Amino acid sequence: MAEVQLNVNDEGVSQNNPLTRKLNKLLEVRLDNDRETLEALKSLSEFFTENNIRTRRNLRGDLEKRSLAINEQFLQSFGDVKASLDALCTDMSAMSTACQGMMARLQATRSQTDTLMSRSAALRAQAQRLDERQKLAGAFLHAFQLTPDELQALRTGSPGDDRFFDALSRAGRIHADCKLLLRTSQAAAGIQLMEAMAAHRETAYERLYRWLQAQWRASGADEAAPLARALTSLRERPVLWGYALDELANARRACVVRRFIDALGPMEARSRDPLRYVADMLTWVHECAVGERQLLGQLLGDAAGDADALLGRITQGLCGPLRLRVEQVAVGPAGPLMLHRLRELLRFYRDLSLGPLAACLADLATLADRMLANSLTCHCGQLLDKGELPPGDLGAPESLRRLLSLVREMLSCGDGRLAPLPQRQLDVPALLQQVLEPALEACQLSASRLSAADGATYLANCAQLAHSTLAPFECTEPWLERLEALAQHQLGLLSQEQQAALLSQLGLSTPVRLLGQGPLATLPGCDVLALRTAGSRLARLLEDGFPLPLGQLLASAGHRRILRATTLAALCDVYAQLHAAVHDPANGYPDPSLLLPVPPEEIRAKLLPVQPSETPIKAVESP
Repeated sequence: MAEVQLNVNDEGVSQNNPLTRKLNKLLEVRLDNDRETLEALKSLSEFFTENNIRTRRNLRGDLEKRSLAINEQFLQSFGDVKASLDALCTDMSAMSTACQGMMARLQATRSQTDTLMSRSAALRAQAQRLDERQKLAGAFLHAFQLTPDELQALRTGSPGDDRFFDALSRAGRIHADCKLLLRTSQAAAGIQLMEAMAAHRETAYERLYRWLQAQWRASGADEAAPLARALTSLRERPVLWGYALDELANARRACVVRRFIDALGPMEARSRDPLRYVADMLTWVHECAVGERQLLGQLLGDAAGDADALLGRITQGLCGPLRLRVEQVAVGPAGPLMLHRLRELLRFYRDLSLGPLAACLADLATLADRMLANSLTCHCGQLLDKGELPPGDLGAPESLRRLLSLVREMLSCGDGRLAPLPQRQLDVPALLQQVLEPALEACQLSASRLSAADGATYLANCAQLAHSTLAPFECTEPWLERLEALAQHQLGLLSQEQQAALLSQLGLSTPVRLLGQGPLATLPGCDVLALRTAGSRLARLLEDGFPLPLGQLLASAGHRRILRATTLAALCDVYAQLHAAVHDPANGYPDPSLLLPVPPEEIRAKLLPVQPSETPIKAVESP
């Protein structure tokens, strides 16, 4: 467009020329938003390739020719379309004619086949009803009859197979479902089906029982898993269930007895200790009972009552051989300690057992208890019938020491602590009564042959030894109190003898005896010379520490301290009474401070400087 403007300017066209004004107006137009002008210019650029005077002069003619060519092409195209539409119209007319002919023929055919269609619809509805009835009949047969495979599994299959149990379970469900038919109009069919299922189940249960019987006789029911389901299924038939339990008990009893007999050989070979031998047998029997209980639990499930009864019947087979061997040990040359341990061992396993086995162990424990009593009686008789004399130091005799050693061993052995506390509260006093009662009687008999002081010392030493032996053990409190009372009594007698000996040694026996019987100065043995001599002797004894010779043979240092404290306290009391009587003018002593110069408070302070830590034994009243 710039070249056009230049050409116009070059030709010197005046600005007032109309063409010039149009061109200027055209050049001033903004073509950015004029899409039609842009499209026209773009189309023009496709065939207006050269810009010269000739092409510009022919531009209008070229445009008209081009427009004419386009219109001719458009006319030709519409002519082709018209020809196609004419052909299509002809075809549609032919098709309409054909359709009308077909409709006429279909109408004629429909009128001819109405009867056939009605009959076909009726037959189709009837076929649908028959199909539904067939499905119902098939579902009924499937629900209330066993399949051929299930019948074969019940009649000829292995009773331990899963197919057998599945078929048996389904037969049971069918039998239960048939009860519903009895409430409907199909009661007759329900009765027939119930009878058929009952026959199948009875045959299956009979085969199952025979199979279990054969399995238990062959293997002894060592493997519970494959047999538990079979045994559980038999619970539906109580009679067969009872027979099966009988067979199980017999098979297991034979099995455990055979295993027990086999185990006895190694036990007898490796154990030379009779108690160890019995302990091994009882341990084996207990472990066997535990294993059988677990096996029965796996076989019987939640039938705990039947399991306990069966366990008793199974372990009953062990009672015979066990009883025979334990009785041989119990009646053999066994000592009291071994019989005591045997009894406690039998009682322990008795409490862990049930049924006939527990009764057998209870009988054996009673036998061991009876043999223990006999053995203790014989043992005590052998030791005490010798009439053993007290030893020179007045200590406990050898027979008592041996019996107390036996009691200590019996009370301290581990087997004795197996018994519960109520049982020990019965056994321990009975044991002490059987052993210590004759032992103390023998000690008292021996003490009767001695002097009063020696006899008291001897019995106090015996009581002290027995007390120290029993003190660490439980259930001995009554005997500890009895022995304490015996020791107190004997120490009281010994204190009395020691007081009499001291008063005699001091020369105060007569004055003390005659206190309160009149003026002492006028009584024989209570003159001034006798009292002055007694005061001198008392001073010398105070200087020597006041020895007590009668207490030197007491085995217990505590007893010696208590005896000394009790004796000296009583002596101080007697001396205080005598000192008060001497200083009483009514007794007629001139210048009494020269007769008994030591005051009672000084004597008490020297003899009893500190109160004894032990509780003083109550002494027999001084004469």
